[in-house]
Amino acid sequence: MDDVTETGPIAFGQGRFTLRRALGTTAFGGVFEATDQHTGQRCAVKLHDRSATREQSSERFLAEARVLAEVEHPHVLHAWEHGCENGFCWYAMELIPRSLRDHCKAKGKVPAEVATTTVMQLLSGLYAVHQRGLIHRDVKLTNVLVGQDGRVRLADFGVAHHPDGTVPFHTVPGQGLGTPGYGAPEQWSGDDEVGPATDVFAAGVLLYRMLTGRPPDRMHLAHYRPKLLKEVPEPLHDVLLTATMVDPGERYADALAMAGAVAEARAALLGSREAHAWLEALPVPEAVAQCDWGRSVRWLQA
Repeated sequence: MDDVTETGPIAFGQGRFTLRRALGTTAFGGVFEATDQHTGQRCAVKLHDRSATREQSSERFLAEARVLAEVEHPHVLHAWEHGCENGFCWYAMELIPRSLRDHCKAKGKVPAEVATTTVMQLLSGLYAVHQRGLIHRDVKLTNVLVGQDGRVRLADFGVAHHPDGTVPFHTVPGQGLGTPGYGAPEQWSGDDEVGPATDVFAAGVLLYRMLTGRPPDRMHLAHYRPKLLKEVPEPLHDVLLTATMVDPGERYADALAMAGAVAEARAALLGSREAHAWLEALPVPEAVAQCDWGRSVRWLQA
């Protein structure tokens, strides 16, 4: 399905969403640019081939669709329709073709002012997700999308941990879900004892990756080799080290606690108290969306 125009337009949602071109494909589907025939606007449709995978994989895909439909937050990608037809499960969502990885690949290391702003937006979205009992488990550069407005959205809940009893599947004992380098130690222990601190760990690794451009596993080593933090502004050292402690009980308890630490460090770094206004806005989605991210937004828009 790389070229959906070869055999004519393919549509889902009883003809509402017409696929135009592939944005990224896998053996089991992919993400496609589409047109919403109801509004005439461009959107994206993610597909999952039901015949090519186990039933649990399709159930996870539909659970991901429900999360993106139910969590309405300016820093979480939103989906508005989903279903199964033509042998595929699918959902329609906002069209945001560029990820944070694309920006880092094109521009290199991220200025500290921009990196802290970006991770605070991400933490705001994570806090909203955690309030619903969900743990993302795969926070990384490719799963943070950047819109033309410079606002970041957390995406891809395909391996998210759901509250007990809300989905018809469980993680197989001993099965690690996530991405090596970003995943917290407890994700690989086999007991599935994950919580908000699990995503805090990944957010810390992601912040290190933005600031240094170094591989994520370097952040793990920084606990034993402090010189690996030499490219990181000093006010952010404790933030990174606390967020990525091996013991989840020694990390920030949740995304809001980490955001507070980032706000303090950013204020010290810039010689300003303005970050506290963002911290106060974090639990309120509407307030977050109205925050003035200044130069950081312009850097992400470029």
